[in-house]
Amino acid sequence: MATGSAAGEESSAAARRLRRLSLHLLQPAPADRHHQPLALAACGHRVEGGTDVAAALAAYLRGRHRAAQMRLFDFFRARPDLQTPIELPTAAHRDLCYRQLRTLVREAGVRPLTLMATDPAEYFAVMEAAGGADISLGVKLGVQYRLILPLQGKGGEAADMGIHAFIVPIRDLETHAVLPGIEINDCGHKIGLNGVDNGALRFRSVRIPRDNLLNRFGDVSRDGKYTSSLPTINKRFAATLGELVGGRVGIAYCSVGVLKVAVTIVVRYALLRHQFGPPKQPEISVLDYQSHQHKLMPMLASSYAFHFATVQLVDKYSEMKKTNDEDLIADVHVLSSGLKAYITSYTAKSISVCREACGGHGYAAVNRFGHIPNI
Repeated sequence: MATGSAAGEESSAAARRLRRLSLHLLQPAPADRHHQPLALAACGHRVEGGTDVAAALAAYLRGRHRAAQMRLFDFFRARPDLQTPIELPTAAHRDLCYRQLRTLVREAGVRPLTLMATDPAEYFAVMEAAGGADISLGVKLGVQYRLILPLQGKGGEAADMGIHAFIVPIRDLETHAVLPGIEINDCGHKIGLNGVDNGALRFRSVRIPRDNLLNRFGDVSRDGKYTSSLPTINKRFAATLGELVGGRVGIAYCSVGVLKVAVTIVVRYALLRHQFGPPKQPEISVLDYQSHQHKLMPMLASSYAFHFATVQLVDKYSEMKKTNDEDLIADVHVLSSGLKAYITSYTAKSISVCREACGGHGYAAVNRFGHIPNI
C-alpha cells in the first residue's frame, strides 16, 4: 500500500510538471490548488482593454520627446546627402559628421548645449535620434586641467588647487591652423566611431584669459585670490568629475537604443524566415521554434526593462541638475555607474547572439551587426 501510494504521488507530481512545461501549448486552465502562483494567466489580447494597454505601452516607450525625435528622423530622410553610408573612409566620415552636426544646428535648429542645460531628458532623446543617423553625432569631448596659482601656498609659493575645467582654443578661427604651443595627435582609424576625430593634445606654455575658467566650483579674482564653496581639493575633484555623470547616463541610454536596433532586426528576421515544418505542410516561422524563442525573448524582455530603467535614470539626472540634491547626486552616481557597466556588457553579448540567429544574413553589412558593436 505504501509503495503504491508513493508511486501514485510520484506519477501525479510528474504529470503536474509536464503540464507546467507545456502551458504555452494549452488553453488557460483552472489554477492548481497546489501551485496557485504558477497558474497560467490569460494572454494580453484576451484581457479586457488589452488594446488600450498596448497603446498605452507604445506611447510610454515613445516617450515625452517623441515629437523632437521625429523631427530629426524626418530631417535626415529629406537629406540623403547627410545619411551615413555603410562603408566610409575615415577622413570622409569625419567630414560627413561635421556637416551633419553643422546642418543640425544651423538648419534644423537643434541646440544640444541649451537642451543639456534646460531639459536633459530632451537632450538624451535628441541624442538617441541623432545616433540613428550616425552615433558619432552623440559624442561630446571635454578637456580638464590642474589650476596652479602663484602666491597661494605657504611662503608665497605656487599652490595646486586641483582639477578644474577650462575653455582652451586650439585652432585659429579664421585659418583653422593649430595655435602656438599646441600639439595635436590623431588616434587614426578605429573599429568604430570614425566620425569622431579622437586624439591627444599637448600644451606647452599656453596662456588663456581668466574668464576661460569654468568657475562653478572655484573662481579666481582679478587680484589672483582663489575662492571656492568646496573646502578641499578632493571635494572639488569629485564635484568636477561629477559632471561626467552625464556621459555615463548617455552611454547607458544609447546602449539601450543599440540593443533595440539589434533585437528589432533579429525578431523581424525570425518572424519572416520560414524553415521546415510538418510533412506536406507549409514551412513554419523560425520564431515558432522554442529554441529560437529561448534565444530572443530574454533579449526582447531586457530591452523593455533597460528602457524603463534608463528613463528613470534620465528623470533622476534631470532632477539632480535642477536641485543639486546630495541624495539625488549619490543615487544618480550609483545608478549610472551600474547601469552603464551592465547594459553595455549585455548589449555587446546580445548583438553577437542576434547576428548568429540571423544565419548567413547576419554577415550582410546592411544588417549592421558588424558595425553596431563598435559604436
